[in-house]
Amino acid sequence: MTKNRYVLSKTIDGIKFCGAFELALRGHDGTQNPGIFRGLINFSAELDTTLSEHIKNASIFKETSKEIHNDLPDCILEVCHEAIIKQINRASYLAIIADETTDIAGETQLVTIFRYVFNGESVERYESRKM
Repeated sequence: MTKNRYVLSKTIDGIKFCGAFELALRGHDGTQNPGIFRGLINFSAELDTTLSEHIKNASIFKETSKEIHNDLPDCILEVCHEAIIKQINRASYLAIIADETTDIAGETQLVTIFRYVFNGESVERYESRKM
């Protein structure tokens, strides 16, 4: 179980890295371009024997599966939302700005900005949702 948690943590690190630089997790065609995330995992496996062995031998938990690519970012987002809600609930001051816009596909999006003071520091968080 410790090994699986270690591999999961490395997978999450890769997802967070791609998210921080707004990089796609998968290429559009897995045979020609496996995507930056897969390349990052492969590179990490070259430097990490535990990760390398897992990639070669895993039969169930494949960090490169489509389900992992979809589910893990959603889980990370949920944890972030929970942390932000806790901060907002404990904030000294709170301001909310909301606006809606239409994206290039013609879909309406609601953008909400939360500005608050937490532990004496000004914090600003953005949220966007399709309507």
